[in-house]
Amino acid sequence: MVGGYRDLVEEICHDVTPAVFEKIKQCLRYIELMGDGAPMNITRIVRIDPSGEPSSRDCDFSDIAIQLNQSEGYTSTKVR
Repeated sequence: MVGGYRDLVEEICHDVTPAVFEKIKQCLRYIELMGDGAPMNITRIVRIDPSGEPSSRDCDFSDIAIQLNQSEGYTSTKVR
């Protein structure tokens, strides 16, 4: 979807003169919206909470919690 948006904006911009297009490409808003054009893939990983886990787990940034999260995440991605 993001790629389609960028393609549409580029297509519209090609309907203006090259000088105007160069000026548009220098606008901060254009740069912010268009980004660097690098391919983007988003993978959503849903974590199912083990039963009995406290709801405060999302706020636990202790070394042990972070290492556990990393380990669980690594294991989850290896299974896929």
